[in-house]
Amino acid sequence: MVGLTCTLKVDYHDPREAEAVARSLEPDNQGYIQTEISGRSLLCFARAENPLSLLHTLDDFLACLIVAEETLSGK
Repeated sequence: MVGLTCTLKVDYHDPREAEAVARSLEPDNQGYIQTEISGRSLLCFARAENPLSLLHTLDDFLACLIVAEETLSGK
C-alpha cells in the first residue's frame, strides 16, 4: 500500500524541452516516479510507503533532473 504521494510541476520554455527532459529521466523513474507532459510543463508524480522513502526518491529524482537540465542547456 502506498502511503504518500508528491506531485511536482516543472515549467520549460516549450514542450520540446519538457519532452527531452522527460525522456532522459525515464530510465531512472521505473516504479518510483511517473511523468507526463502538459503543454510546456513536466508533471512528476512520486509515491512511497513512508516519508523517508519519499524523501530519498525525490532527492534522487531532483539530482537526475538537474543533470538532464544542464545537459539540455549545454552546461
